[in-house]
Amino acid sequence: MTGQHDLSGEGSLTYHPVAMTAGGSVCARIYRHHQFDAYAVPNGLKDEWHKISRNPKGTLIGSDAESLIFAQHDGGWTVIHNIAVASLKVAPLGE
Repeated sequence: MTGQHDLSGEGSLTYHPVAMTAGGSVCARIYRHHQFDAYAVPNGLKDEWHKISRNPKGTLIGSDAESLIFAQHDGGWTVIHNIAVASLKVAPLGE
């Protein structure tokens, strides 16, 4: 959701926003100890981040309307996955 988000994380966590949908949904990469850990979306009600519990395969490269776009290398090919934000499964970071 557009607005102001805390990107500092707790302890070794940091967040790096990488995509925003047309409706204002934000998606960020979570880094733990400076290593990529997962993707997350903010929970606008509590101003906290929720981890996407089943990360789509590939690297988040952008958005289209209300979907996130992931690129996955497969041999000599790149497969593009279009994942609707509404279909993402999320959970609080501790789970």
